[in-house]
Amino acid sequence: MPSPEYIRSHSPEGARNRLIAENLRYLEEKRLKLEDLREVYSEEEVRRDAASVRERENRFAHSREGETGKMAEALFHKNVNSGARIFGERAKATLLSLYDDYGLFNTANREERGAWSDVVVEFFPRTSTGREQNRNPYRFVAGIDVTTNIAPKALDVKTLGMKTALDTGQLATVKYFKSEESSFNYRYTGALHKIPRAMIAMDSDSTWQLAELTDRAETGEGKAEDMIRTSPLARVALAELLIQFDAFREYAKRVVRDTEAERKFSEGVARVAEIVKEKGLTLQQLSDRVIVANPALKELAKALLRNSFRVRSPTDIA
Repeated sequence: MPSPEYIRSHSPEGARNRLIAENLRYLEEKRLKLEDLREVYSEEEVRRDAASVRERENRFAHSREGETGKMAEALFHKNVNSGARIFGERAKATLLSLYDDYGLFNTANREERGAWSDVVVEFFPRTSTGREQNRNPYRFVAGIDVTTNIAPKALDVKTLGMKTALDTGQLATVKYFKSEESSFNYRYTGALHKIPRAMIAMDSDSTWQLAELTDRAETGEGKAEDMIRTSPLARVALAELLIQFDAFREYAKRVVRDTEAERKFSEGVARVAEIVKEKGLTLQQLSDRVIVANPALKELAKALLRNSFRVRSPTDIA
């Protein structure tokens, strides 16, 4: 007869608790630490920034997303860097330090500090696979805020933050960044300035579906990996990025007339379209009934519209 411990661990609640615990451990292990960049910043500066993180943790302890949201960050990182490779073979994700995750704003000179993002994704072009280009390849870099809180108020706060960044010409700055090792034989260490950012929004059901499939893939079930790769979950993520990059470039051009921001978000649109093509998909498949009915995508589109952005269907984005 199975022991009580076995029954608890294999019950639906026990399985979910295990998935949360494992993914939170992964997040803690993989997240950049401030001390990882002591080669760039002095001990005094690292200590000062660590103190500011502790202060922000105390102030916003009750407003942070819960464990499911943190699990989603880990799942996103895993499925970009390995396994299903939802953004293709030439994308690499790095989990940011809490300093850059929280974001800081210097009121003295109105300078944005921190990416207000969980992850930075580097998108390497095909030409970066050559030996010469590997020394310093050009790549498109974006900050990604992974969220499972798709309530209108929560998405409005994040979307309004993006609008304010565009209005003030303050795209994201990542102070503590170190590329993860990759097949591109290239690692950048230091600060990233004026990088575009966007959200990946996930509803609760999709988050748990991805958690269970990822767990099965990690235990050697190859079919689960294929299921993630071909599932609506991957297409929703691509659709969310494409819609946001298009909305932000249009706003930068039409409203704030910021040619640099327009160029960067235009490149984001081009990179996502390239990934879609490489995966053998079409923009029509990012607009089909299953994708547009996704709760997170629907709420994200509404938040963009409420905050003065124009939203177009992927099939209308060039």
